[in-house]
Amino acid sequence: MKTGNKKNLESQFLHFTSEMSLLIENSFDFFTALEILQKSSVDPALAKTIGSAITKIRNGQSVSQSLFSGEFSALPPFYQTVFSSAEKSGTFSRALENLKGYMLKRRAFENHIKKILIYPVLTTGFALLALSIILFHFLPSLNLVYRELDVDPPFFTGFLLSLSQKASLLFFPAAAAFFAAAVSFIRSPLKKIVLLGRIKPLSQTAKWFNGYYLSFHFSLLIDAGLDFLHALEVLSQGNLFKTMKNVLHDVRNGISPVISFEKNIPLPTVFYEALSLGLKGGKMKNTFHYLFESAQSKLEETAAFLSAVFEPLVIIMTAVFVGFIIFLGLYPLL
Repeated sequence: MKTGNKKNLESQFLHFTSEMSLLIENSFDFFTALEILQKSSVDPALAKTIGSAITKIRNGQSVSQSLFSGEFSALPPFYQTVFSSAEKSGTFSRALENLKGYMLKRRAFENHIKKILIYPVLTTGFALLALSIILFHFLPSLNLVYRELDVDPPFFTGFLLSLSQKASLLFFPAAAAFFAAAVSFIRSPLKKIVLLGRIKPLSQTAKWFNGYYLSFHFSLLIDAGLDFLHALEVLSQGNLFKTMKNVLHDVRNGISPVISFEKNIPLPTVFYEALSLGLKGGKMKNTFHYLFESAQSKLEETAAFLSAVFEPLVIIMTAVFVGFIIFLGLYPLL
């Protein structure tokens, strides 16, 4: 499934969860709430999905099976597990409220990161604009001046003029590649930063993103009534962490979850310590709630710091670069 379609599907599911939670809070039973939501939905695709689910429920299928046999089947499997567990335990109201709360927090956090990243990208865009003016207007004009004066430019100035002619051919492809990468990064910043975690300076930040994803999904599943082992089984079926299957295998063979996590998934030290205490005290629900909030707070601080550092850095580098080029070009004439 394409990224855009997946985003739309997640938005549909968030809207569905929010509306269902509101209806059930107002004492409607689940089936009646489905019928109301189908009639009131302004999204034809969502209305069609709900209508199909209503038909399947009438034919005897469970709620979770009917909802996730259509378009929602493309969502991560832990969402269906949350609904299935809530259906078995009769806690739909609490499960929907928790699911809505966590999804809204995650969306708000992602939007916050995007806003922080947009300004440095715009600053870099203006820097590229200034560079394009130098490459395509200032340096060609300077080269013409030297020819009219019939004077050979100094070595460094001549080297700069010849280099600008070659660099101008690569400027537009490089600028287009930068903006394409920037747009892709801003659209899904969390996953991209996790991938960039292989770069040494970003490795610690990537660990916090790993912890954010891990605690987010564990919190949802444990809130839905699953114990730690069953939540681990659900997450090992998805693509969240490819090494989660190794963790599940180790735990089933009697190895401590903390030791297995340390071996397979890079996380901040505080995560391993909190997991150890949570397992000993049997309070995994509180543990993952705490880790989720801590990771979100830490990442917001890190993103704000990097943005605050990156913005003036780009401006200073642009000013120095432009000033150096102008100096090399004009000083020999003066």
